[in-house]
Amino acid sequence: MNKLRKIACLLLALLTVSSAFAACSESSNTDAKETQGNAGGDEAAVTTAAEETEIVYKATVPEGTNLDGYKYRVMVNDSSQYWADQNFVHDEENGNYINDSVLRRERAVEDILGCDIVPTPMQSVSSTTQKFVSANEDSADLVFISPVASAGLVTNGTFLELTTMEGLDLSNPWWDQNAAADLSIANKLFMAYGDISMMYKRTMSVVCFNKDIVNNNQLTSPYELVEQDNWTTETMAALCKGVAQDLNSDGQYVIREDIIGASMTPDQFPISLIAGGNFITTKDEDDIPQLTFYNEKMVSHFEALTSWLFNPELATVADSGANTDSFGQGKLLFQFCEMHCIPHQRNSETDFGLLPFPKMDASQDRYYHVINPNVACAMLVPVTVSNPAQVALVAEVLGAEGKNWVTPAYYDYNLTSRDTRDEESVAMLDIIFDTTKYDVAHIYDLAGMGSQLRSVASSKTENITSVYEKIEKRLTNEIEKIVEKYTEIGEE
Repeated sequence: MNKLRKIACLLLALLTVSSAFAACSESSNTDAKETQGNAGGDEAAVTTAAEETEIVYKATVPEGTNLDGYKYRVMVNDSSQYWADQNFVHDEENGNYINDSVLRRERAVEDILGCDIVPTPMQSVSSTTQKFVSANEDSADLVFISPVASAGLVTNGTFLELTTMEGLDLSNPWWDQNAAADLSIANKLFMAYGDISMMYKRTMSVVCFNKDIVNNNQLTSPYELVEQDNWTTETMAALCKGVAQDLNSDGQYVIREDIIGASMTPDQFPISLIAGGNFITTKDEDDIPQLTFYNEKMVSHFEALTSWLFNPELATVADSGANTDSFGQGKLLFQFCEMHCIPHQRNSETDFGLLPFPKMDASQDRYYHVINPNVACAMLVPVTVSNPAQVALVAEVLGAEGKNWVTPAYYDYNLTSRDTRDEESVAMLDIIFDTTKYDVAHIYDLAGMGSQLRSVASSKTENITSVYEKIEKRLTNEIEKIVEKYTEIGEE
C-alpha cells in the first residue's frame, strides 16, 4: 500500500456519514444514518475489496498471548448523535463495505488476542466516565471524548498518562505523531489520535475548489500552486479576482444568488490563522505552552486575510448551509470547510478538487491543519482500569488492524469512486493528513479564544489588536492554570 493510499484512505472515516455542513453540526440523526447507508455496496464489491486487503501493519504481541475471552470495553458516542461512532459499533456483515471492514477489524483483533471487543455506546461518554471513575469503578477500557468535553476530566486526574503505559508505543505508524507531540503539557499526555478511530479525520479543515470556474476564467490551477509551494493567502486571493458575477444584477454579491470567489463559515477563520502558522500557544523546551499569538507576523496575516475575506467582490462569510448550496450549484470558486462536508457534493454537477488550507506566504515551511475540538473524539484511558498493560496491548492491535482494514475501506470504496474526482485530490489529502496541528489553546478553547475569533469573521471586525487586548489577561491566566493542573497530576 503506497503512502498516498495509506494517507488518503484516512479521509473517508470523516466522509461517509456526514450529512450536514456545520462544524459542530446540529444536523439530524436521520440524515447521518441515511448517508451511512448510502455508503454501502453490494456483497461482491465487499468480497473483492476484502480479498485485496494488504495486511501490512502488525502490532507487537508476545508469543502465546491469549486474553481468555476478556471483554474489552470501548465507550463511544451512541446513534442518537450526529457524530455517532462508526469505528466500533457495527451490524452483522451486510454488504456495506465500511460496516463489514469494521467487523473484520474486530474479528482480526479478537483472533490475535483471544479477547472480545465490546462497544459501549453512550449519549454522553464524558459524564458517564466522570461518574464511574468518581465511584472508582472499572467500567471501560477505552473512552472516546472530544478535547473540549474532556478538558476538566483530564486535569482532575480521570485518565492515565499515556506515555507511562507499558506496551503503548505512540511512535507506531497507526498513531498520529503530531498529536503525540503537540497534545502533551509538562511532558504529560492523556489523549491520542490515530487509525484506532477515524472520527477526528472527518473534522479536519479542507478547501474545495470548482474546476469549471478555474477553467472558464483561464486561471492558474491551484494544484500547480501547491506543487510550486506557492499556495498562499495572496495567490488564492488573486484567483478570486474577476470571478464574481452579479447574476441577478442587483448591485450586490450574495451567497446562493451570485457567483463569488470564496466563502467560509466563521468557524474557519481562526483555523485560517493557525494554517498561516499563527499559533495561540507555542511550547517551550520544557513542554510548557507559552502565549505567542499576538505579534507582527500574525497582524500582517490577519490584515491579508480580512482584506480578502471582507471584500464582497472576492469573498464572503456565510453559514454552512448556504455555502453547501452555493458550491453545489457551481457558484463558488473556493469553499473552506471540514472533511465531513465533501460527500454533500456527490450528487452535484460541480467538478471539484480538494486543497490544503493556504499558507501565509511562500516562506512558510509547512502546512497546518486542525481538527474540530468540539467533536473530534480522542482516545483516553480511565484511571480505574485494572490492567493498563492489557489495555495498551489491545489498543495497539486495534490501531494496527484499523490501518489494515478500516482505513483502506474508507479509501477504496468511497474516496476514489465517489468523493474525489481526480488523483490530484488524493495527493492533497496526503498533505492535509500529514500536517495536523494541535494548538493547546485551540484544542481546549481556552478563554473562549475560538469564539472571539469566530466573532471577528461574523462581524467583519478589522482591528485584531482591540480584540486581543480584551482577552489577553484571561487567556494568560487560563494557560497558566492548565499548566499548573497538568504539573500537579500524579503528584502527591
